[in-house]
Amino acid sequence: MMRCFRAPLSVLGPGSKARQLAAHELGGRDYISLSLYRLAAGLRLKPCGLPEDKAFRFVLALNLTE
Repeated sequence: MMRCFRAPLSVLGPGSKARQLAAHELGGRDYISLSLYRLAAGLRLKPCGLPEDKAFRFVLALNLTE
């Protein structure tokens, strides 16, 4: 069964290389919060208040729609 989330992506300030995603499950109780940083060494994903593996699984399974 596919779960749907509302997940706006926010920029953390003018010129910022960081993005924040806060996803709420539609019709459910799950919540995913993470920050994504663009660094010279590459991308860095940092979960906020949840296990790192849960954040990675969420991002890897993400299908974007309007």
